Amino acid sequence: MRLSRFYVEEDLSAGQIYALGTDLTHYLRNVLRVKSGDKIMLFNGQGGEYLAQIEAVSKKEVSAMVIQFEPANRESELHLCLGVSVVKRDAMDTIIQKSTELGVSEIQPLIADLTTVSAKAIKQRVDHWRGIAISACEQCGRNTLPALHSPVAIQEWIPLQTSELKLAMDPSGDYSLMDQYPGTAVIAHPKRISVLIGPEGGLSENELQLAARHGYLATRLGPRILRADTAPVAVLSILQARFGDFSSSAKATEHIFDSI
Repeated sequence: MRLSRFYVEEDLSAGQIYALGTDLTHYLRNVLRVKSGDKIMLFNGQGGEYLAQIEAVSKKEVSAMVIQFEPANRESELHLCLGVSVVKRDAMDTIIQKSTELGVSEIQPLIADLTTVSAKAIKQRVDHWRGIAISACEQCGRNTLPALHSPVAIQEWIPLQTSELKLAMDPSGDYSLMDQYPGTAVIAHPKRISVLIGPEGGLSENELQLAARHGYLATRLGPRILRADTAPVAVLSILQARFGDFSSSAKATEHIFDSI
């Protein structure tokens, strides 16, 4: 049986007892109804995970003792940087969640020409998006959180990217995600890819021209127009399959603590 996994903002060490936070205490006590001696898995986003045992359960606090460290690494060797224009609430939550599950390394929310979400609303959502990414890591087994950057203007972000391969998603683009991209052998086997995706109305002509001047390849996703929250899932899945760990035959590290 797979152990429940939880993120904690602590420097964890084997043999130490930790009081878990208020929200986690509420979940463990009232939802999972844990008892003393139950096993859980903890991670702190710094790599690896920690087998822990519930020590005490009270109305105000649940504590756990770390038993051992497991250096499990489920990160893709492909560094994927997603620059995505902010979209409406539920759609943006989906983008953050699914991108994290698909192994994205960095998420950069962008304010584009056709962004319809107000700057005030965007600022208020950053902490919420981080919570979505943490929950996705807990679910999918990642032990390292993707970097979630503060929102910036798309014109500021585009020139800063130094990836070997840079893609601007455009329904009229000259390339598809399955093409052999022009250039050097480095691009044939990139280690770092930056992806630019616009809001519901797409990237403006000015944004596409700016991206082209900075080496982005205008890339299409087939003959259909995908929703703003569908496009990142499709793009990241294909890139992981072509260049990342979806193409690896190595099995993911399995938990070995079920019998402990």
